[in-house]
Amino acid sequence: MSSTGSIVSAAVGAGFDGDVLAMALAPDASGDVIVVGAFGAYGGTPSGRIIRLNGDLTVDTVAAGTGLNGMAWT
Repeated sequence: MSSTGSIVSAAVGAGFDGDVLAMALAPDASGDVIVVGAFGAYGGTPSGRIIRLNGDLTVDTVAAGTGLNGMAWT
């Protein structure tokens, strides 16, 4: 599902390899979604428990980093 609530066919597939604990819209009004939890990858892309997804749920590679050292909680 996109940030607007519509179904995104690209989201069907591998997804997260662990639990998602929180999601939030990015504060820059881009429509991107920031996701944190107990996962190490999204769709095969290493993420280190935090990842920023574009509005179409593809990985935002501009915001890529090394991730978190531990699990993220809300």
